[in-house]
Amino acid sequence: MLLIGNGVYCGTDSRIAPRGRATSITWCALSADVAARAIGAQLREHVKQIDDDAFVALVASHLPIVSWS
Repeated sequence: MLLIGNGVYCGTDSRIAPRGRATSITWCALSADVAARAIGAQLREHVKQIDDDAFVALVASHLPIVSWS
């Protein structure tokens, strides 16, 4: 799951964290969007910040891509 734009605010919400169970979801947030909103310190520990190059790599390696705006 890649959080972009205002979606990065979801990365601060404790409800996205697995509670004592394994999950196959990897949480990422676009680092430029996190920085623009100054919320880096509030991100949950399991949300990985990625740059634009990593964003492109994720898009190229995963199908289907679903984007909401």
